Amino acid sequence: MAKATDNNNGGQAAPARKTVEELAAEAGTPDWLLAAARAKHRWVIGQELTKAAFERGIQEAANEPIGGEV
Repeated sequence: MAKATDNNNGGQAAPARKTVEELAAEAGTPDWLLAAARAKHRWVIGQELTKAAFERGIQEAANEPIGGEV
């Protein structure tokens, strides 16, 4: 099977993409954190991301303040 290429990247192989669910399972992401990242980034079921984009999104959700000002 031929590798997918990115025509905008000089014909080099595009970064590997997996579904959010696959990436979460591989990383052992808690359900609550995945739900927070889904809400923050509007990730839908089956959406494909690179591992770097997933990790960045999870980190952003983990650092999101909860609630109003104290």
